[in-house]
Amino acid sequence: MTKRVPEIRQRLRKLLHNLKKRCPKGASIYQEWLENLDTFIDDALSCGYEIGLRMVRIDNNGDYAPGNIRFVRPDEQVQSRSNVYLLKVTHTDGSTQTESVNRWSKITDVSRSLFQQSAKTSILHLSEILKRMGREVSTIKAIGEGWPTRQDTRLPEDSYRRLFSDGEVQKRQNPCKLKVTYTDGSTETGSATDWSKTTGYSKSSFRQSVETSTQHLARALAVMGRKVKTVEVVGKWWKGSKDTCPTHDDQHQSSLDKE
Repeated sequence: MTKRVPEIRQRLRKLLHNLKKRCPKGASIYQEWLENLDTFIDDALSCGYEIGLRMVRIDNNGDYAPGNIRFVRPDEQVQSRSNVYLLKVTHTDGSTQTESVNRWSKITDVSRSLFQQSAKTSILHLSEILKRMGREVSTIKAIGEGWPTRQDTRLPEDSYRRLFSDGEVQKRQNPCKLKVTYTDGSTETGSATDWSKTTGYSKSSFRQSVETSTQHLARALAVMGRKVKTVEVVGKWWKGSKDTCPTHDDQHQSSLDKE
């Protein structure tokens, strides 16, 4: 810790400097901090400051002063803002989960625009999506002010139908995997994303029909010099759309040959 003191001092000096320049309208900064940097540093360290954390106010309507600041990770800072849209989900088992619309977008793997409409429609979207993901939801509540009041442009049923075909739901709940058995008896199992990284082929090559996806993988591994005995599907395969990629992808073949 001693070795990092100069770095901590420099970072906190910069933090205070930026705060002076960008202090939110209606808020003020504790006068002793402005007069003495060491006072600010002492207060910051006593509030748990560490390199990588960001300062937020406990009460967003209060000032930047001792007792009203804390230091959080960047992802936690988002939820501390007064104008962020939050959706609180209460599950049937009594547990709760409160996340920003950005975080719900990552959790559900759908566009955040579905959760940036009116509060009522955003709740309907999240409820239906979690239901289709197998989550048992009791209630969902919108938290925060300033939710959009414009007319919603997407009907829930249309969005769900487009986002959650049988195949899409299967990929989100339990990604289908391909298991390879090599001639030496060893095996390797991975999702379409895993095999895409391993072979250099696009993920879409392994998200088609069972026959085409296994052929793609066997071909790609053979080009890489791996001796494959069988390729099989693990789990229920999703309903793939019409195959659009040829079994032999010239572009990926060329890149793999160079390797």
